[in-house]
Amino acid sequence: MGVHQPDHTPSYTHRNFLLEGARVRYRAASHGLMFLLDVLDRSTHPLALFAQVSYLHGVLSQWNAMN
Repeated sequence: MGVHQPDHTPSYTHRNFLLEGARVRYRAASHGLMFLLDVLDRSTHPLALFAQVSYLHGVLSQWNAMN
């Protein structure tokens, strides 16, 4: 079987985690917030820290991903 490995460019990573953070805020899912931050904290991927920043930006921003 093939392995799914999308091209994780900084732009792709930022948009993906920004949206995920906004979803967590919209759904008020605090358990999801902590789970993904822990996963990203343990990750060795070169863009993991950037993903954490983008994710928290989505959580803390007033921007609504659902619109």
